[in-house]
Amino acid sequence: MSVKPVYVPVTLIRDSEVLWDEVKDLGFDEDWLRAQLSSQRISEYKAIFLAEWLEDDGLFVQTYQ
Repeated sequence: MSVKPVYVPVTLIRDSEVLWDEVKDLGFDEDWLRAQLSSQRISEYKAIFLAEWLEDDGLFVQTYQ
């Protein structure tokens, strides 16, 4: 039986506030974050209710609208 790793989501943005320590702990920076958001047609942090990073799944973003 093979063992598959289990990952826990890491919150990167909560209530429009970027948690920079979490972003940096994952080895990412602001350019990476902005590119990820841009690919989802989001240009401002204030539009984001929650953004979480999950290994193998990428960035999940929940906006206010």
